Formats: sequence, structure tokens, C-alpha cells
Amino acid sequence: MVERKLSRRRFLTVIAAASPSVFAGSTLAFSNDVRSWNGTALGAESQMFFDGLSDRQTKNVIAQVLGEVERLEQVFSLYRADSELNQLNKTGVLRNPSHDMQILLTRALEFCRQTDGAFNPAIQPLWKMISTHFANSSIDEPSAEHIQQVLTRCDPAGIRIREGQINLHSGMALTFNGIAQGYITDQVTSLLHQTGLRHVLMNLGEMRALPGRGWDVRLGHGGKMRLAGRALATSEPAGTVLSPDGIWHHLINPATGNSAHDVRQVSVVARDATTADALSTALAVSSAPARALIAERFPDVGIRTITAEGSEERSGPLV
Repeated sequence: MVERKLSRRRFLTVIAAASPSVFAGSTLAFSNDVRSWNGTALGAESQMFFDGLSDRQTKNVIAQVLGEVERLEQVFSLYRADSELNQLNKTGVLRNPSHDMQILLTRALEFCRQTDGAFNPAIQPLWKMISTHFANSSIDEPSAEHIQQVLTRCDPAGIRIREGQINLHSGMALTFNGIAQGYITDQVTSLLHQTGLRHVLMNLGEMRALPGRGWDVRLGHGGKMRLAGRALATSEPAGTVLSPDGIWHHLINPATGNSAHDVRQVSVVARDATTADALSTALAVSSAPARALIAERFPDVGIRTITAEGSEERSGPLV
């Protein structure tokens, strides 16, 4: 059975604030004060930027970050057979879950409630069915009956969090795609902040800048913003296309079971990457009225949406 790793958010470009002509990932160099790292973390291309550190300090910090990423992947990864998440999905029960598992699942369920189910950590059975369907070279769409049948196993009401144990109803499975990258980004940046670092930008699929210098971030569709002491997450349907015609992609509306097509891109700026990640996912599968309602519930969050028709919507603080 084939599962596809998400490859979204490859359209973010970081511009060194001290030198507007310098782009991350290009062959040009940053100024002498900025160190950068490019590699793979969480199954995707990642970047780290550090201002004012020596080469030796940068090397030590990168090792610290990658160690924390490795620890948390062992909790949340769908691609590691022995991860906590896979143990839960396989058996329907997880005894003595880690603190991180309990915290993130609790937050995921809270975002599910606040977005009226648009963010749904229990969508994994449907995602797996659809991605496997197209991975097996089928050109036909999954039947509406099959989709509705699988959706009955995606009800978050079937999740039980008890003292020292998590239980799922029969046939359920969870995914933290759409929130785990944000959570891990938060854990890493908080760890660095506690050590006294300030001028850091982390891009582990979601971005977060520590309070300190600002970093210019250029988005797709002509967007640009300055990031300092805030987090940024962006979702777009084109990030992971499942069907040859592009009709089916990774952003699935839990209410209908179909891929969403109301927006081309949603970018969310928030105080933490967990919030930005979850909300960008929820907003990307929501209708215009639902997006407006979610935005009202998060007045401190900045939202930039490019609709399917190409128009731009903005709400909240985007800097």
C-alpha cells in the first residue's frame, strides 16, 4: 500500500533583511553575519537561518535542532512503523502516551472544534483511501458511496483521551499532517529561545522567527511580508496533487470527503506555528463564509487568501 509524503509549501522564499538582493537557496551568499543550513527534516526540504553566530555555534545549534526533530518524529510520523502515532493507528489504543502526543492531540481537537470540523485529525482513513486509489494508477474517481462509507470512520468524536491512555473507535486512524510540522517548529524554536538565541528563522515546512531581527518572506502570487517573533504557514491545493487532472489533492474537506477548490493559496501568520499550521489547513478547505467565521474567532491571526478566481482576501495582522 502506497502513501505519499506531502510536498507542499515549496514556494516560500526567504530574503536576507540586511541584503534585499539575496535569496535563500540561490547560489549567492548571505552577508558574513548570517549562517544558513539547507537539508531535509520531517520528510521535506528545510532551512535554518542564524544571524550573529559563529560557524562552530551554528553547527552546535543545528545538531540540537535535528536531535529534537528526530525525537518528535518518533512520536508523530506516519512513515515510521514504531512511532507512537502508528502504534495508536494500528491497535486503536496507546498506553502511556508521551507528553507531546497528549498536548498535540488535545490542541488538534480544539482546532477541530474552533473550525467547525474543517481541521480534522481523524481524516486519515479517507486520505489513505484516496491517495492509495490514485497511486494504483486508477484514472477513475473514487465512488461517492465509498467516500461516504470511509467518512463514517473519520468522526473525531470517536477519540478518547483518558488518564494515561488514548483510544480510537474501531476503524479509525489519526494524522497530524497539517499541524505536526507547526508543533515541531514551535518546540525547536522554543528550545533555542531558552538558550538565549534571538536572531533565528526556522523553516521546517512552517516558518517561525524568534523575537529579534526581521526576515522578509516572499510568498507565491506576489505576496511578501516581514516576519519577526511570529510564525507563518501556507497551504495550497497544488502542493500535493493526487489525480492526473489535479481535481484530487491533499486538501480534503472533511464535510464532503472531496478535495477543496475554493482557494489557490492560504497564508496564516500567528504567534505560534502550531496555530498557523492548523488554521492554514482549515481555511484552505473552507468556503468563503466559513473562512470569515473562522477569522472572526482568531482576531490576532493574520490571514491572506488567494481565491480560486485569483482575488485576494486579507484579515488580521500580517506582520
